[in-house]
Amino acid sequence: MISPTAFLFAMLTAISWAMYALIARTLIVKSDRPLAFVVLVNCFASFFGFLVLIAEGGVFMGITVIVILATFISTVFSGVYESLQIFVRKRLEASRSTVLSQLAPLVTFVGAVIILGEHFTLLRGVGTGLIVGGNLVAAYRSGGALNRRSIFFALGAAVALGGVYIADKFAASHYPIGFYMMLSYFLPAIYIFLFVMPRGKTNQVISEFRATTWRLPILAFLGIVGYYLLLKTFRFAEASSVIPIVYSSTILTTIGGIILLKERNNIMQKLIGVAIVFAGVLILKY
Repeated sequence: MISPTAFLFAMLTAISWAMYALIARTLIVKSDRPLAFVVLVNCFASFFGFLVLIAEGGVFMGITVIVILATFISTVFSGVYESLQIFVRKRLEASRSTVLSQLAPLVTFVGAVIILGEHFTLLRGVGTGLIVGGNLVAAYRSGGALNRRSIFFALGAAVALGGVYIADKFAASHYPIGFYMMLSYFLPAIYIFLFVMPRGKTNQVISEFRATTWRLPILAFLGIVGYYLLLKTFRFAEASSVIPIVYSSTILTTIGGIILLKERNNIMQKLIGVAIVFAGVLILKY
């Protein structure tokens, strides 16, 4: 069972990220400089984190070498995830990448139990399984060629994201939320800029900024609202309960796509997936 406050924050996180995904579909244009785009969005998100720090303040509590190491691991895994995701989006169709991304809540669930010592219960395992399974049902579409390299990168991205969640759960409560969000967005942007982007980095960033302008702060704001709510949720509940509920954002995006974007293909399959996810969320709630 998860507390009403934690459940509320987890669902708000899911709703926020579903809105991000829906709006991103209409705002993001195909870019020849996707790494520069990620760097810029992260920098804007880091700025919003700074504004949260000013507004909320906060204190540093129990900062140890282990906490600093976990923070570093989170930012590195975040950089790895964002870099791999760019490759996956270009080489693997969305339905398959969505299916493979469901490994992230499973990695989080197992890692939280083993590494963080969170409690395992049969109902929690069943609820998590239903949410992941429902997302798979809603997103899966057969057919099309498979690229083994793309699948490997998609799995790597999912594992990295699961690692981010585990490290965040451990480390974030030791920092003011605004400060932690600044680190979580700005450091991965630095890693990508220094170690992943090809030559002509500065020119790419400038060109991408000119091409996307107003889209950047909007997407950054939507992304960081969800992250803020997630970090708040981690202060009330265990990651093994929170992340599966947050991943209902996939199914909320599907519902939004059906209603707002008129994406009516395979609608019965999607509705079955919605029902399965809803059952999983209810189990984790009660």
